[in-house]
Amino acid sequence: MTAQPPTPPFDRATVRALYDRPLFSLIDEARAIHRAHHVDQEVQLCTLLSVKTGGCQEDCGYCSQSSHHNTDVGPEKMLDVEQVLAAARRAKDSGSTRFCMGAAWREVKDGPAFDRVLAMIRGVKGMGLEACVTLGMLTDTQAAQLKEAGLDAYNHNVDTSREHYRSIVTTRTYDDRLKTLERVRGAALADRLSVPVLWPLAVGSEWAARAFGVEPMVTRDHLRMAKKKMFFSSGKAVAELGYRYRSAREAIADAVAWFRGSAG
Repeated sequence: MTAQPPTPPFDRATVRALYDRPLFSLIDEARAIHRAHHVDQEVQLCTLLSVKTGGCQEDCGYCSQSSHHNTDVGPEKMLDVEQVLAAARRAKDSGSTRFCMGAAWREVKDGPAFDRVLAMIRGVKGMGLEACVTLGMLTDTQAAQLKEAGLDAYNHNVDTSREHYRSIVTTRTYDDRLKTLERVRGAALADRLSVPVLWPLAVGSEWAARAFGVEPMVTRDHLRMAKKKMFFSSGKAVAELGYRYRSAREAIADAVAWFRGSAG
């Protein structure tokens, strides 16, 4: 029997029951869902490149690129298009099928920098790679321009729930994030642009929202992504790194044993 994900809406009792279930039972069900939608023992290899590092105006408590924090990451100039495309070519040669470009911006501003990003996307797509970016907040027009350039996915982290948002970041609101998600998920873009929001935080926010009656996060894009075929075979890891397949249960047991040994 193929395990199926729970059907929303979730109430408080459902969330609690999921939380209290044995870890390996949940892993077994997740594995069954994964195998129903993916080629077994294959994953998609993606490469992420920071095209504009440091100097971000946001004050996210977890981010070393924020200009509000004293870190070793200083503001750098934006990379040239050819620098980015050279990195994309190396990624493709190494087995990646998706190339993601990130910029430490609060929001996208129209002008030469955004035009450069659009050129990067077109160049990456011209190599036969999937293109992904994370740029901060967008307008409707900018989202449409990204779609027209060929963008496949827009990463936009939720960070945390509405109730705890001010403890993570004060320079934007929870609703600011939702507005950008809605823009890239709008009806005009739904045929092209998916939104792989950071999975653990997004799902946790979704469950908590439905359980406690606050505004929910949308996670349907993750379900859409789960239906896509994976591309990267483990054959290269077997041939070059001596990798051997192990069950999830065995791998997790080894990891737990390692952490226990390290803690001692």
